[in-house]
Amino acid sequence: DERVLDQRWYKAGDVVFFKKLSNTITKATSRYVMDNNVLELQSVSLQYKFHFNWLLQHLKIQSAIFSVNMNDLFHWGTIRMERGINYPYARNVQTSLKLLF
Repeated sequence: DERVLDQRWYKAGDVVFFKKLSNTITKATSRYVMDNNVLELQSVSLQYKFHFNWLLQHLKIQSAIFSVNMNDLFHWGTIRMERGINYPYARNVQTSLKLLF
């Protein structure tokens, strides 16, 4: 976390959230344990089924189904979500068309 570099303890008397970087062992503590209240919308899927007489007569297709799937649309939490640079955060949208013969 970059905040350890920017907002850490430097000299005696500093009142900060993060301790200084060192090779000393830190004993177990609940200092960094936080409550996280989360509201998120992870996945939405929509489908629409088309019935066209023209498709049935000319192409012998009974129906066509168009679908859209969307992932990771919304995230709200009391703790800021951290994302790495190797696996960046991406919302994705997938579409498909199914033809029933």
